[in-house]
Amino acid sequence: MDTSYLQDEYGILKSNNSYKIIKAFTDFSDVHYNVGEELTFIGSNFSPYEDGLSLFFTQDDKEFQIMLCVRPDYQKEISNNLDSYFIESRRSEQSGLSIEIPKHLRRKCGRNLHWDLYRVDVKLKNGKVIHNLSVNSSIAFVPVTGENVEKYSFKSGDVLNVRPASAFSRLKTLLLGW
Repeated sequence: MDTSYLQDEYGILKSNNSYKIIKAFTDFSDVHYNVGEELTFIGSNFSPYEDGLSLFFTQDDKEFQIMLCVRPDYQKEISNNLDSYFIESRRSEQSGLSIEIPKHLRRKCGRNLHWDLYRVDVKLKNGKVIHNLSVNSSIAFVPVTGENVEKYSFKSGDVLNVRPASAFSRLKTLLLGW
C-alpha cells in the first residue's frame, strides 16, 4: 500500500501505534469490529466530497480500511469520539484488561477535561468498594502501566455503582450513601 498520501494522525490515532477496540462498532461497509480486537494504525484519508473518512490499519500482518461516513445518520458519532472506541494498547498491555462500564453508570464517572484517563471508585454487588480505578472515556476500566491489576478482578456485571474518586464525592457518599 502506498501510504504517502495518508495523514499520520487522526484524533487520538497515531501512525505505527497499536490500539484496542473498547466499544464495538460497525463501519460504513457494514463490517463489525469487536471489543478487544487489536489494530495498528497506518494512517487516514478524508474525502470531503463524500464526507468519507478512511482509517487504515494492520492486523495479523494484513492491511485493511475502516470506512466511516462522517454524517449524522452514519458514523459521525464514531469519527468524532474515537477515544470512546479505541484505547492505545500500551495503556492496558500490563494486564490485557479492559472491563466495560455498564451503560447506565457511565454518566456517573465524571469527566476529566485534560485527559481521557481518570479515576473512579466502584461499589460491587457483593458490597466491596474498590478505590482509584482508572477509567478511559467513561467506557471502560483500564489499568495503566505500573498499577496493581489485582483490584481489577471483577466483571462488568459485578458493578453496582460508580463515583468519581474525589474527596468531595467520597464525603457526599459517606453522608448520603451510594
